[in-house]
Amino acid sequence: MKSKQNPAEVPRLAAGALAGRARAEGATLVGVVGYSRPLDPASIPAVDAALQAALEACAAAAGGPIYVVSGATDAGVPGRAHALARRLGLVSVGFTARAALAWPLAPLDLLVLAGQRFGDESAAFVRTCDAFVVLGGGPQSTHEIAAARAAGKPVTAIQGLGGAADALAEGPGVTLRALRASR
Repeated sequence: MKSKQNPAEVPRLAAGALAGRARAEGATLVGVVGYSRPLDPASIPAVDAALQAALEACAAAAGGPIYVVSGATDAGVPGRAHALARRLGLVSVGFTARAALAWPLAPLDLLVLAGQRFGDESAAFVRTCDAFVVLGGGPQSTHEIAAARAAGKPVTAIQGLGGAADALAEGPGVTLRALRASR
């Protein structure tokens, strides 16, 4: 399968440079975590609607622009987040390990590479982002959201796809939203 975007064509930044750029622009970095496997096509309209509502709420809470930061591949929740960012005119940042370069990339404005293997980037990703949205997700998402909560960063969990998001309970720093089927 061909890559949607050539990795060599995406401007690269270090995690610290990304944070500095966002701060200079008054932007909030919103990390989107969740399943990187292909989604059931029937769920995509509901996933897109829920992600859009969550990102709009993050922008309202931030009082300014946001960057959408997620894994760089074009599959699953990260792929949907980057496609949505493009449609909404938001900056789309792929934050991943070098291993992602072997997979089709989502449409990205910027790319941050941290580590070699998937998961190596998690600590830098959590440190860099200001807020998080989780939809579905496996062990890596669970680890990232636990680290975000421990750091006192707000988390929005969109529940209804299973996984890490559905395991969260509402409480300090955690807001729950429901994934609704499209009509």
